[in-house]
Amino acid sequence: MFKDVAALARHYGARSLAELGEAFYDETSFGVNTNFLAACHPTIKEIYYEDGGYLATRPLPNIWAGHYCTGIRFGTIVEGSDAEFAASDLHFPLSLEDIQEAYDYLNELVETSEP
Repeated sequence: MFKDVAALARHYGARSLAELGEAFYDETSFGVNTNFLAACHPTIKEIYYEDGGYLATRPLPNIWAGHYCTGIRFGTIVEGSDAEFAASDLHFPLSLEDIQEAYDYLNELVETSEP
């Protein structure tokens, strides 16, 4: 079980969110994309953090007032079509089993939607 993105990044040997996203991409056959989620406001629960250039152990950029990554959303696009899919948001703490379930869900959607 990973309590935060820093622990997950250490598991994958990633030094940044970008490297962590690349690790997720590399372990799937369908090329998963990763959005990192951050709680930023009491009424706006999540925003997407796609840049990935910040170290996983540091707070997100100042526009989020120092709030940390709270979860991950995986998605994918089906080659040769406009079909785009996303799995349910995963929030910390999360496990490798949670990640695999998201991969399996997306893989099934890709396989049934290929042109």
